[in-house]
Amino acid sequence: MRLLWHFPTVVDWLYTQLHGVIMDATEAQAISGNSVGTNQTGVLYQSGVTVQHQVTDTPTTIRSAITKLQNLVSRSARYISAIHAITKRA
Repeated sequence: MRLLWHFPTVVDWLYTQLHGVIMDATEAQAISGNSVGTNQTGVLYQSGVTVQHQVTDTPTTIRSAITKLQNLVSRSARYISAIHAITKRA
């Protein structure tokens, strides 16, 4: 293995490949890790995640996703206002 250190191009290529593999694995864990064994819990396995599946076409899907997020934010703002009002009275 020490022989490879004499070839900087090979070492650079190995670093690039290793970095790419690590980044791919990290992204996969962050998105879809299932928390089994040594896996992390990814976003898709969290409770309360809002999902928008593909509808007829991409613009309609994006519009549906934006509407879901707007409703979620609106609902969250109402809950926060109610909690704030209750704690202010106490």
